[in-house]
Amino acid sequence: RDVFAPAAAYIDMGNFKYLSKINEVHTFSYFKPVKEGNHIEGEIIHIDVFGNVITNIPREMMKGVKKIKLLDRIIRFLPSYGHAHRDELIALINSENYLEFAVNQGNASSILPYEIGDRISFEIQQ
Repeated sequence: RDVFAPAAAYIDMGNFKYLSKINEVHTFSYFKPVKEGNHIEGEIIHIDVFGNVITNIPREMMKGVKKIKLLDRIIRFLPSYGHAHRDELIALINSENYLEFAVNQGNASSILPYEIGDRISFEIQQ
């Protein structure tokens, strides 16, 4: 916020003298999510400070899903945290439109054995 907002303002005003040239761009290569039948595979791309486990699986792959079978658990796919019971592990689409695993008033990363960069696969149930 402190860097990008002023930079965007300078660019918008046509004032480039405060901006430095970018010499090298680093790109990240993630496993591209795959959906085959009722099976989806993706990658863990972030675990936030609340312990929410975020994947690179987009909203479009989750249309019509009601439940997910992950690691021998049946996890409800809900519209938001407020629909979950306290301490319930749930799946939802986050504000960035990616599948996220969370625990209502808890920490999903303490329950799920994943780290950033790990592959995740599960079965969907309609």
